[in-house]
Order: sequence, then C-alpha cells, then structure tokens
Amino acid sequence: MGQDELPAADLAALREAVLGFYEGSVSPLVGHRRGRMARRLHQWGLRWLNALLLPWLLVGLVRLVATRRASEVVARQQRAVSLYRQLSGKDPRVAEAEVGRIKDQLLAIDQRVKPYGARFATAGATADRAELEAAAGALLAYHLRGRRTEDALLGEIQAAWVDYETIGAQRKDRMLGQVARGEPPARAEIGRRERAAMDRYLAGWRGWFDRHAEQGSPDRDN
Repeated sequence: MGQDELPAADLAALREAVLGFYEGSVSPLVGHRRGRMARRLHQWGLRWLNALLLPWLLVGLVRLVATRRASEVVARQQRAVSLYRQLSGKDPRVAEAEVGRIKDQLLAIDQRVKPYGARFATAGATADRAELEAAAGALLAYHLRGRRTEDALLGEIQAAWVDYETIGAQRKDRMLGQVARGEPPARAEIGRRERAAMDRYLAGWRGWFDRHAEQGSPDRDN
C-alpha cells in the first residue's frame, strides 16, 4: 500500500508516536539552565564554548539512563517502530533504523537542542515546535514512499542529509584506520565537508518551512 493510500488517522497516529519518541529522547537536553546557557552562547557567537557544556550533557544522559525515563523512552520507541512497521510493511530492523534516522534529522533542526551539537552547522536555520511537527510528517511520508518525493526541495534536503551521513561515516572509518596505523587522526578537511553538508541541510529546511508557511499547508510534503 502506498503512502497516499494510508488512512489519515493512521498517519497522524504514527507522526504523534514518532514525535513522542523524539521528545522523550531529547528531554534531558531542553528546559534546564544548561539549555539556556547554550542558547545564549550560540546567539553571542561563542559556539566554541559549547564544548565546555558537554560534561553537563553527559550528566543529563546518565540521569536519563538511571531513571524511569529511560524505560519510557524505550516504550515510546517501540510504539513508534511498531506503528511504522504496520504502515510500511518493512523489516523490524529497517523500521527501527528509519525511525531513528527521522529522529536524528529532527534533532539537527530543533532550535532547543541545536546549540549542544558542535558537530551541527552554523547556518542558523532551526525549527520551532510547529515546524518540527511539519518536518516529521514530511520525513515519514518520504520514507513510507520508499525514499521518494515529488517535492524537489525535500529531495535536496534529503540528498544533503545523505552527504552528511556519508561524510560522517568516512570520517569515522578514516580515524579508525589512522589509529590502527598509529597515526594521529586528521579531522579538519572532512570536518569542513561535514559542516557544509549540514549547512545545506539546514538551509533547505528553512526554505521548506518558509515556502509551506506561505502556502498555508505546513504538514504536507508536496
């Protein structure tokens, strides 16, 4: 069954499940004093100081694992993956990987958590809650259609994300090879390419949000 043939209620339930999983996953990163400080550093052009905040981030993640919230996140993930499998008919591992991929893409544009990621780019195109919901709907439609879309801009956004993923994998492989040979890892060149790919990704979403706001239909991908 194609994505266009799926019941709207089922698609809405899937989107809410994926967003619930996403919100549970990022909850340690938002709404606290470290989040406000990170955003201020980002606004002041002191993004490099975010590296000093990483220990705080790790503390937050440890707290997540140590509390009941961890089991709640797992339960939300399982629900999202289960619904995705039902609507897509895909293998469980593929379904889990694609839900995770959507979560990672939302993380990259969420204005509440972007300042934490030194690996994220500098284009400044970040999404608010309504835009995150629209992006989640578009990403789900894209993946349920077998990674196909009639929206040229969304296609460009996904091409930029593929580049980002590919360059990141190359960076990791290169670093592992250098360590195995006893060489110091050289990161600068691939780091610039990675940031450039993320800049294209963020700029693409900014254009997508602006276009759909003008059209008055932010939750559609074509």
